[in-house]
Amino acid sequence: MRATTRLRAGLFGVAALALACAVGPFVLPTPPAPDPVRAALQPPGTRITTVTLIDGTAFSSPNVTADGDSIVIGTDIRRRVLARDRVASVEDNRFWLGSDRFGRDVLRRLLAGGRVSLAIAAFAVFVALILGSAVGMIAASAGGIVDALLMRTVDALLAFPVLFLMILAATLFRPSAALLVLLLGVTSWMGLARLVRGQVLSLRTRPFVLAARSSGTRPHRIALLHYLPNLVGPLAQDTALRMGDIIIAEATLSYLGLGVPPSIPTWGSMVAEGHQVMLDGWWLAVFPGVAIASLVICLALIGDGLQRLGAAST
Repeated sequence: MRATTRLRAGLFGVAALALACAVGPFVLPTPPAPDPVRAALQPPGTRITTVTLIDGTAFSSPNVTADGDSIVIGTDIRRRVLARDRVASVEDNRFWLGSDRFGRDVLRRLLAGGRVSLAIAAFAVFVALILGSAVGMIAASAGGIVDALLMRTVDALLAFPVLFLMILAATLFRPSAALLVLLLGVTSWMGLARLVRGQVLSLRTRPFVLAARSSGTRPHRIALLHYLPNLVGPLAQDTALRMGDIIIAEATLSYLGLGVPPSIPTWGSMVAEGHQVMLDGWWLAVFPGVAIASLVICLALIGDGLQRLGAAST
């Protein structure tokens, strides 16, 4: 597969997932009130009928039939017979990806969880970019003892078990999206710092940088006008691959129950929830797992495509 084809395929996949997660919850019809008694763990494609009474009480079930002047909801011991004059409305909804153990629509939760997972990954990558770029540029520009001190700090942090630090912080503080972004961001910048330092050390000897320095241009203007534009390509490649790693890390922490609060769905927490009832509801873990894998593969295609384009242009 050519570099441009890989890049286009990856960009299309990420854009499609992001657009579906952003717009999907607003486009889908309003789901009925969850009914954990009759609508729980229904397989993909099940049609759920919601019967709403005059007093506002609602019952949902895949088995709703009309019997003369009555409406029968459910079967066997969960069977309920209602008189038609008590019924305010009857509404059919298709659960394309099935329902969870609380009777909620898996498709809607998948899209809503994707918004949270993508937002956490994007903000975490932004934090890592800021920290890694700043440390790497300062180390390469200052040189000497500053460079040695910063790089040894980076080496020490790379040697530290990151998962242990995340678990420790998550157990000491109340789980939240902000904490997760901070944890993922501050534990992902070290590789970026090394990359930026290497690129800046190479750029320092280029004629246009030497000319800018000899003309008295201040260091911060050299960094903004000469270093950063030449760092866009390498940083874009690394960021695409790093975001895939952060997506997996977020899913892992959510799977372990150390991510955002349980009331907020994420792809990782959905996989964890589905794992508990894998034999009765395989779709609860499979669909968010496929979404995570698809996103990571698309990000890898973007990173690989950018790398190949960069190599072809040199």
